[in-house]
Amino acid sequence: MKTSPFFVKRNYLLLAILISGTASASSVVPFSVSENLAAPLEVVAEQTQNSLDQQTVKTFLKDFYEKYLFETQVSDMSFEKAVQTYCTKSLQAYLEEQYENECPNGDCYERSCFLSSLQDGPSDESKLIKIIPKEDDWYLVLYYDMGNKDRTYIHCVLENGVLKMDRISRSYEDVKKGPDYSGTYTFEDESGFQWKLTLNKDESAQLVVQNTTFYCSWSPLSSKQGPSISFLVENRPVICFKAGRKAVVNLEIVDGYVYPMFFSRTKDPNWRIPVEKIK
Repeated sequence: MKTSPFFVKRNYLLLAILISGTASASSVVPFSVSENLAAPLEVVAEQTQNSLDQQTVKTFLKDFYEKYLFETQVSDMSFEKAVQTYCTKSLQAYLEEQYENECPNGDCYERSCFLSSLQDGPSDESKLIKIIPKEDDWYLVLYYDMGNKDRTYIHCVLENGVLKMDRISRSYEDVKKGPDYSGTYTFEDESGFQWKLTLNKDESAQLVVQNTTFYCSWSPLSSKQGPSISFLVENRPVICFKAGRKAVVNLEIVDGYVYPMFFSRTKDPNWRIPVEKIK
């Protein structure tokens, strides 16, 4: 059986999962299905970024700190507007949750998440010291905050070609353990069919397609490799793989059986739709 994304039989299911890593081939194991899933479904996860240019990211973070936190450079927008412009929606939501004061005039975001969170210090000195690239697009930001020398870890991504911050941490442990892939992801194909993938913290998982549930297991490996997924039907393994940034799983229905295939698609901007993770 061919594994090219351009090879299409009469009935098939296509699932793309939004997780990072390096793709590898997998064996094909058929299993029977009781429901008629004849309508072709195509779902592709939005592409994540390649490794970012370090100097570009360092300049980006330097400008953000100096313009909107320390205010040592002139800026044409407020801190709140800068957060909305330079942070992903998930990071914006996190900064909103951390804001504990009253917010009568719209969106409010917690500044101290980027800084030391101390209320006072030995001096008025607040300035950037250095930005150091770490692994997997994390950056260590060193600074003085009211005379206190401190550090913050920031993770950056490309979102539709725009450089943004998407995670922030005070602890290097968060950097070492990689991203948290657990959660529920929803997909909708062009025919309006709903897909739902739930990755649980106990490494169990469920994939629901048109009221049919596939039971899975998964392991959150390092962020370079991405999670390892094993699809099971009636406790029988169907497919195991390490998903890549452009990885897809093809579940093709032929004569009442589903044949999983695995391949990595080449970059194609016309083959992308957003995938939403439910909080």
